[in-house]
Amino acid sequence: MRRSLALLLVGVGLLLWTQPVQAATPPKILLAYDSQNVSADSEYQIDSLQRLLTSLNLEVHTIAIDQYHAGDLTRYKFQGVITMINWPQTDFKSQTFFKDRQQFTGVKLHIGPKLAADEQADLGLSVKSVYHQQFNLVSDKLQQLLPFSSSLQVVTQAGGQVFGTLKAQTPHNKPQYPYGVINGRVGFLPYYRRSGLSFLVASQMISQLFTGKVQAMPPLLTITDVTPVSDLKKLDQLSEFLYQQGIPFAVSATSVQFNTQLAAFHRYMLVLQHIENRNGIVFLQTPRVYDTSKKTGQQLGRVMYRQLYDLTKNQVFPVGVSTANYWNQDSVYKTQALGFSDHVLLLPNPTDQAQVYAQQSNISGVYKQAYYALNEHSLATVKSGTDLTQEYELKFSAPTAITVALPSTKKGLVGVEKRLKRVRWSWYNPATANLQTKLTLGKQVIAYQSGSYFLNGQHVLVPTLDVQQPKKQQKKSYTAVLNGFFNFQSYVLIIFISGALVILVVFFFIGRRVYRNMFRRK
Repeated sequence: MRRSLALLLVGVGLLLWTQPVQAATPPKILLAYDSQNVSADSEYQIDSLQRLLTSLNLEVHTIAIDQYHAGDLTRYKFQGVITMINWPQTDFKSQTFFKDRQQFTGVKLHIGPKLAADEQADLGLSVKSVYHQQFNLVSDKLQQLLPFSSSLQVVTQAGGQVFGTLKAQTPHNKPQYPYGVINGRVGFLPYYRRSGLSFLVASQMISQLFTGKVQAMPPLLTITDVTPVSDLKKLDQLSEFLYQQGIPFAVSATSVQFNTQLAAFHRYMLVLQHIENRNGIVFLQTPRVYDTSKKTGQQLGRVMYRQLYDLTKNQVFPVGVSTANYWNQDSVYKTQALGFSDHVLLLPNPTDQAQVYAQQSNISGVYKQAYYALNEHSLATVKSGTDLTQEYELKFSAPTAITVALPSTKKGLVGVEKRLKRVRWSWYNPATANLQTKLTLGKQVIAYQSGSYFLNGQHVLVPTLDVQQPKKQQKKSYTAVLNGFFNFQSYVLIIFISGALVILVVFFFIGRRVYRNMFRRK
């Protein structure tokens, strides 16, 4: 099977590496922010909101408010607009955006302070600013203590639909305010956070506003930080544990395009095959880019093609591509890397490395399905409130992947297993949820459907193959002429020393007798 599969793929030229995924025209949303406010990590809130909207199958165009040109909302036929205020002290050079937004008849969402009078009128609410307070966010039976806030604009009177409640932590009077509010086609959130209960409630509200529904979706457990140099024994143990516990899962795994003939790479393939046979699926994670040039697109396409080809040749069939979100904001990366598959897993932008763009577009790609990656630790409340990982009532309103980093120690592995045992909600099961994916590799189409893999429409089995370990060549020992000469010398020297010792012993006894005879009386 491996040889026949290789023959099917090897004839495809490297120049035919991508075929863009065709999809219906998605709604276009303009995300306009005042500032990235790097000192408060607001750029990661923008990143999170982009990924959330993409997971809802919305095409997101992101700009700074001062970059807006008059008439853009109607010229580019946007169906919705989001105003995101990250730094209230921002002085805008132009009021053009706000004038066009006031006349806009599509869906509108305001996040943060500085809610304008026309927005308040559209929402049918009143707001006020509260200072130096801490709040509990409450939704149904869940609650979470929020960080201390120096200033927050809250809703004092609202009509329409309310999502969550903010309860002030004051000694006596404890006022309550709505968190998210929707009135018709207009919505308001006093803040947006990318973790915890705040994210879950905000995602419910945004899903309702832009898609017209809140659909509960079980999350997909995803193991990250999987590489060819990872501790494969722990990866195999973790996948076996999940299989025994009946937990379906995915892995976000990197690969290589060189040295694929080595035993280490085949061991990696074997472990990934085990994962596929244990009700797991594989997302190929994009490589790291350190620098770009005019040839970046072509080179990246070849790298992705080569990696996918080698994985498939070893009967590891990725169901999609995983990547940091900024790749989905780059026209070259979208075409040459993400365009292979109709399913993507959007990881948060890295905090420990630079974001290197080839051709930044700030227009998100849209796919048949995009998963929002949410770190497991963001669901655990440290100070006060509900441990969200132990609740049945959690509502994930967008396709979500709960990510767990592959542990590197035995203690870490035990900890992950204990935490996963305590989780009480149901996990997304690709095999029973009728998940259908397609990955195009030149003229070959690799598909996944309800737990089965297909190559050009033909069902393909994933075997568990033993890795053939190359035999180590033992060094041959050679006896040279000099070695024999020195061996002969050693024997002669041993005989000579032994004979000398015998003679010395004989002389010792003779001398002792002569010495004693000198003192005897005759």
